[in-house]
Amino acid sequence: MDKIVSEYLEGIRLGEPTAIGRIGLVPLFNATQVHTPYEALKTALEHRALLIEESDESGTVGQLRVKNTGDTPVLLLDGEELAGAKQNRVLNTTILVPPRGAIIIPVSCTEQGRWSYVSPRFEESLSVAPPRVRRSNQAAVTGSVRMSGRFVGDQSEVWSRVQELSDDAAVHSSTSAMSDVFRERLSQLDDIARKFPSSPNQIGLMAIIDNSVLGLDIVTRAEVYELLHVKLVRSYVLDAALRRDAPPRDRDMTELARDFLASTSKTSESRHESIGLGYDYRYTGTGIVGSALVYDNDLIHSAFFRVPPEERGHHASDTLMTAHVHRRRFRM
Repeated sequence: MDKIVSEYLEGIRLGEPTAIGRIGLVPLFNATQVHTPYEALKTALEHRALLIEESDESGTVGQLRVKNTGDTPVLLLDGEELAGAKQNRVLNTTILVPPRGAIIIPVSCTEQGRWSYVSPRFEESLSVAPPRVRRSNQAAVTGSVRMSGRFVGDQSEVWSRVQELSDDAAVHSSTSAMSDVFRERLSQLDDIARKFPSSPNQIGLMAIIDNSVLGLDIVTRAEVYELLHVKLVRSYVLDAALRRDAPPRDRDMTELARDFLASTSKTSESRHESIGLGYDYRYTGTGIVGSALVYDNDLIHSAFFRVPPEERGHHASDTLMTAHVHRRRFRM
């Protein structure tokens, strides 16, 4: 594992876990100083420093155009949803948009039933895609970038996962929009999120359901993480709340979190030039998939997800992980 990534992960300190029923969240901290300035999508949009629109007038499902008119790089998070224009999309990979620059970014659609303008540009959505969407798309993107250098997701798999989410939540959407599931459950999600407030200097979280870790997200500037905290909590809590019944937790959450962190170092790694600034690192291993963005000797963002046994593909070598998924339907 790259030294910058491994040293940062080794320096993670686990905060006091909080559990509400089957759902547990563990706050993450790190004393490592990050010198690279960057700001959240929310901040850049509020300052009108970021313009996100279709790649051209007719639009392309897998691409959007982003222009940063500000003087600070802007962080776009893997799985972060963008709402508006011809259909809602999620980021296929984490991107640090350069200041005073314009780039084309790779995305996947999360609103299958719409292809018409509702606004000329995109705005921030309510959510980051749940782990079930992110981990399967991340596996597909990892396979794509390792084989072709392109950050292409599996669009049919994303639609399938969004439909699964809608079915499990019993939410009907006229356009099959992931955002409608979050909107329908927003009051419930935010009631829970208020019980998981961010802490000073927190740079990430790890989510646990029963005896299993769902995944973790790290955003290395605490002030940027704080702006993403509620969206990430909504994402993990929604997925956890819709999981099927399982035996009650009988393992300590701190122990589960430590074991999952340790498993990140046992993955195979590949490095690729990012769409924006820096390098995009990809990680695959038995029951785990992850990524990291590194720029100017700083870790910017990292996410790892546990891949359940029923979703684990069979691949010929450590250089490729496919999104060969046996789909299951879970009921509340």
